[in-house]
Amino acid sequence: MNFYLSCAREFAERPLATDDTGKTLFYRDVLVAIEEWKKELGVEKRLIALLMDNSIDCLRAYLSLAACGHAIILLPSVLSSENLARINELYLPDFCLSISNETGALSKSCQNSLNGRLADDLSVLLSTSGSTGSPKLVRFDAKRLECNARAIAEYLQLDRHEQPLCHLPFYYSFGLSILHSHYVVGAHMQLTKFSIMEKQFWERLDGATSLSGVPFHFELLKQLRFERRAPSSLKTLTQAGGKMREELVSHFASIAGERDWQLIIMYGQTEAAPRISWLPPENVCEKPNSIGVPIPGVSLALLDEQGQEILIPGQEGELVVKSPSIMLGYAEKRSDLLLGDEYGNELKTGDVAKFDKEGFFYIVGRKSRFVKVQGNRVSLQSVEDHMKDLGHDCVCLGRDDELLIVMNGECVDLAAVRDAAVRSFSIPPRSVIVRKVAKFPRAESGKVKYAELMMMMQGEASV
Repeated sequence: MNFYLSCAREFAERPLATDDTGKTLFYRDVLVAIEEWKKELGVEKRLIALLMDNSIDCLRAYLSLAACGHAIILLPSVLSSENLARINELYLPDFCLSISNETGALSKSCQNSLNGRLADDLSVLLSTSGSTGSPKLVRFDAKRLECNARAIAEYLQLDRHEQPLCHLPFYYSFGLSILHSHYVVGAHMQLTKFSIMEKQFWERLDGATSLSGVPFHFELLKQLRFERRAPSSLKTLTQAGGKMREELVSHFASIAGERDWQLIIMYGQTEAAPRISWLPPENVCEKPNSIGVPIPGVSLALLDEQGQEILIPGQEGELVVKSPSIMLGYAEKRSDLLLGDEYGNELKTGDVAKFDKEGFFYIVGRKSRFVKVQGNRVSLQSVEDHMKDLGHDCVCLGRDDELLIVMNGECVDLAAVRDAAVRSFSIPPRSVIVRKVAKFPRAESGKVKYAELMMMMQGEASV
């Protein structure tokens, strides 16, 4: 019995989620939906593409289909027809489920037949780029997702009294982890499709006990003076989805201290289901740049360029994760859905990190986000973080012997930014290029789309 089914039975009489319309789903409703799917689909394992939004109907479909043991590709509800056609061509799902624009109810489309077998334990497939519906998928069984959910519930000390505001999309691994970690404790989730910039978001936040977001969301919350608008019910803020600026961490840590909240900084990757580490609230002020320590059941190590483990604090190496929640593997076509575990509970993250004498880890940058300028290795992330500390809202890109700093906004003194970068990093002026863009392209998760931004910069004026 998987956790989707066992939790629906254990918490049957409790409310599971309420959406923006006031509609409430109970855990027992998942049990009812399970029986409905059994009658409609029979006992054969199916592959379903679910174009998911934060609605009761989509949540009910996801949980009940997973409880039945079917495999589900979670995709954005606003996925383009071209990307959906690509998914359909590569993976041949038995059918697609989406909310109908006409009726507002779930409807089927893209039905296929004679699609072949699936791995018995295959449960959920997430896109490696959730906002675009990338055809490259990450494969999970239910047990791996459950292990991560219960570890999160343990360190966050979640219980059935929690009422998180779920505004992050469920096809995004961070949003899905919020769903799973509260599902396993029988909590009552508040679902919303509204964004932080909309009045209705703040109405939905009233009564919520926790709010989660990526760095971009916390930037907005600061601008909106969140501390003045937060409800008295709130007790926890959690952040993941990228490194938050030290100044921003300190800002919210100060507010959390004043309001008796918990601010918890977290780190993860989709391939790890997704949570890997967390920074306990009592360490946030002392170590605002740290990703913290491993979550329960997880261990971390650093490897040097020769593949040897690093045991000296402060020395940099690639971060390697051992966890029962590591993905089964990737998929790029239908036949890959027959594969088993290809990673053996170990993941090389591609992140360069270090640890201190107390065992707290720090991300230095991505292996792929380093360039060589005049023979010197330069971390694009470090340059970006430093420039932001100087007050420059920027994103750093580049290739060997070229550092590209892209500024957000039209009223920017490009020459001054360039001079600041040259002074700060002793980089030859001819290797620093500064450009501007009206607005950074972002995924729904708030993360900057680096590849798209680089394409936008082709041919743009610079200094």
